[in-house]
Amino acid sequence: MRPPELRIFVDGVAWTELAAPSEIAPRDWILGVVAVQLTVENDQVRARLRAGATGSAVKVRTLGPSLVQVALVRHGDPSPTLPRFAAPALGAAAARLALALDETSIDEIALLPAALTAAPPPRAFGHVFCRWLRSGAI
Repeated sequence: MRPPELRIFVDGVAWTELAAPSEIAPRDWILGVVAVQLTVENDQVRARLRAGATGSAVKVRTLGPSLVQVALVRHGDPSPTLPRFAAPALGAAAARLALALDETSIDEIALLPAALTAAPPPRAFGHVFCRWLRSGAI
């Protein structure tokens, strides 16, 4: 039986998935990482979505205002119904990054317009990790 995989959705549409390779040995584990990265370049906020696993190519997607959702799904199962999550209002911020588990908010950070010219430029990251063990556990 293959271990579960990470399925990544952007604005409710499937983008990509990360799965453990069929052979993990000689390593003890493989790490799958999905990251939303906010950076400031030329006084503008840039958002990127990166997905990759140990030893594999990393997929990168430029984001605008987006909802990124990651589901841990048993291999071969259909994609789940995604939880409803309303992104926080931008308000006076230049950008916001919010993390939630299912429909429960975990944390949120706001980048204020005054920070766009800060040196060094501010950055923010949200990550989802899955470690696939050689034993088949996660």
